[in-house]
Amino acid sequence: MERLNNSESFESFKNRIIEIRNNEGLSENLLSEIDRWHKSKQQETDMPGGTIEQRVVFQIELAELYIATRRLNLAYDTLSDAWTEADQEGLTDLVKKIADLMNSI
Repeated sequence: MERLNNSESFESFKNRIIEIRNNEGLSENLLSEIDRWHKSKQQETDMPGGTIEQRVVFQIELAELYIATRRLNLAYDTLSDAWTEADQEGLTDLVKKIADLMNSI
């Protein structure tokens, strides 16, 4: 299995995850790929100087992976938390994006 590298875009990674899900279902392989991505992104957003906007975008991306793997309850919970953070910070574009994703579930 190809590992996520720093030059791979999120969309490319998400498409790979969808392909794995279609081929293997919710396999251990799939979950470990997502877990590696999650840990890497979490380290990035936890670094000093990280912004709330970066953290919210990370949560949106995580929710998109949950949607792609059909774990809709996790996606909704993640988006709900992201919506609260984005709303409190006045990140209106992200609030709208989150609301649109929540409504699509």
